[in-house]
Amino acid sequence: MKLIFTNEKSPLRRNLEKIIELRNTSTHFITEEYEAVYVSLLQACVFNYVDKMMEFHDVDMTRVIPENFITLSVRLKSLNETEIRGKYDSQVAERLIQTNTTIQSLSDENNSTFSIKVEHLYYSTKKREEATEVYHIEKEAKDGIRVIKEMKNPNDTHKYNAKSCIEAINNKLRKDGTYPMCKGQNVKINNFHFMNFVKYFDLKSNERMCFVFDKQAKQPQYRYSQQVIDFIYEEIKKNPETILDDLREKLKLKKSGSQP
Repeated sequence: MKLIFTNEKSPLRRNLEKIIELRNTSTHFITEEYEAVYVSLLQACVFNYVDKMMEFHDVDMTRVIPENFITLSVRLKSLNETEIRGKYDSQVAERLIQTNTTIQSLSDENNSTFSIKVEHLYYSTKKREEATEVYHIEKEAKDGIRVIKEMKNPNDTHKYNAKSCIEAINNKLRKDGTYPMCKGQNVKINNFHFMNFVKYFDLKSNERMCFVFDKQAKQPQYRYSQQVIDFIYEEIKKNPETILDDLREKLKLKKSGSQP
């Protein structure tokens, strides 16, 4: 591993080191709660494996392994320190709690190649045929539900900078064999292309797409959601041969005051 992934601070290498650490201790120190502690690392490791098989060997593992096996299926329950201390002796309990704290801290410091957060997100729709579950609204509900509004952490919902968005878009395009063109030549999406999408579709004004940190700063930081990656990918897929050139020309017309 150290010969291939030489940067000891890279999230991918840290991911592997933590999983190796689990392997080396699991024969004599393991509890059922370890699934919840390590699932984010294991899921990231599976995705990293798929990416590196494509990068190193040009093998698309999604054509070898069914995609439902690539996404892990687990029973998730948040760790309760009080319950853990009551269930296990002090040595086991403290080891488990410390491991969970360490991994959570590292997850906050690293990106999705270190850990993938496993979340269940529910969206409300009026189209019954699109629903996977049906509910009713009840203000004083015990069995029903009530709608509440809460602030979401933008570090979770908008965790990509421009560079990581570009990398993710290029990976998605490479995996399905889509080759965007610019001026008649196959190219990888770069920052110029990415910003053309952002400007033309006004993505920075869409709160679902973009979040601005410290708006009052001279150089505010922009972070993007997964929706930006998916949106740009889908737009390129529609017309990979000309979309980059088309956007460039349309932006020129906008800047000059002409209608595209």
